[in-house]
Amino acid sequence: MINTASILTGACILSILLNMSGNAEATSSKAGTKGGQFLKIDVGARPAAMGGAFVAVDGDVNAICWNPASLGSIKHQEFTFMHNEWLNDVRYEFVGYAKPINDNRVIAGGITYLGSGNIEGWKDQNTQDDFSAGDMAVTMSYARKMNEQMLVGANARLIHQKIKNSTAAGVAMDMGILYSTRVKGLNVGVALRNLGTRMKFENEADSLPLELKGGIAFNMPNKKSLCVLDITIPIDNAVRINTGVEYHLTPKLSLRTGYNSNNDIDKGLSAGIGFGTEGLQFDYAFVPYGDVDNTHRASIGRRF
Repeated sequence: MINTASILTGACILSILLNMSGNAEATSSKAGTKGGQFLKIDVGARPAAMGGAFVAVDGDVNAICWNPASLGSIKHQEFTFMHNEWLNDVRYEFVGYAKPINDNRVIAGGITYLGSGNIEGWKDQNTQDDFSAGDMAVTMSYARKMNEQMLVGANARLIHQKIKNSTAAGVAMDMGILYSTRVKGLNVGVALRNLGTRMKFENEADSLPLELKGGIAFNMPNKKSLCVLDITIPIDNAVRINTGVEYHLTPKLSLRTGYNSNNDIDKGLSAGIGFGTEGLQFDYAFVPYGDVDNTHRASIGRRF
């Protein structure tokens, strides 16, 4: 028999943590009220280090979770795995793969999984009944080059969530456009994310955290710096601004920093580093949340 109080307790704990990560500002009365909150967590150490501004960055398999259109610029097969040591013993994993099928089309797929640590629960005043929770999303992506300047893409996603013995399932899709302007090195991206069904636990059903993202990415003429800026309009919170910079100290070593307007717990700052060699790429991101905790993301990728 499912203990409803335990389920509600777990749901509240996860919702609070997720809201702190993606929507710490919480200026909207609707903050954290949608289902599938784990879909908001930044995927990839490189994007997270740059403040979560990535909708207009091309040539990176992490685009599966940011803007599927950006996948259309990938020229070789790419694989990535991310491990995220997140808040309160929660761990978040991502594995992604992209493959060009000809000069104009790319297919990709990714799996994200969030697992809680032990959550304290009680059957009654004297009987402890601890449990755990987990969320998973499986994404299939398709991107197409329409012409020399425009890429389009779409995702189809299956979502599954579990708290103790209670589960919820849903489907969603993302759509995106990436446009290379006539200004050399300047990309503009737009993505609509998490358009899908409602997630229902027990008798409670919530829609997904739909959001519209727009952004720019500018590769400096010297090719040593990448500057990014995103504006996100979520259905369940205030508009947020993300911005970041990537600087290549050498062709193999990069430093990154960023700012997320919704993470006001620790001034919204993030930082990271990247190192690439022989087709391998290692990335790390540090995102602090003040007295709450520090979060660490590490990614390893291969291009072949």
